[in-house]
Amino acid sequence: LSSILNAEIREVLGSDQVADRDGLPLGKPGDRATAFRQLAAASGREVQFHTAFCLVRDQGPAIAGMDLTRVRFRALEDDAILRYLDAEQPYD
Repeated sequence: LSSILNAEIREVLGSDQVADRDGLPLGKPGDRATAFRQLAAASGREVQFHTAFCLVRDQGPAIAGMDLTRVRFRALEDDAILRYLDAEQPYD
């Protein structure tokens, strides 16, 4: 860890993503019940994922951008959602 703290940092890359359904942001579910509701609501529908990034360098201008990905969910049965939540725990 000390070698990392003493290293000369020349670039920093940051990114984040937000999903929306019907123009409303979904937010991070935070818990199993909310994750289940979000996935059930997405069943058979399109969700858009907005991903933004920024690269800051010690020399030169920052570089920033955004990408949009549209995902069409297949129809999801409750038991399939529960199996996914057990395996992945996608709460953050």
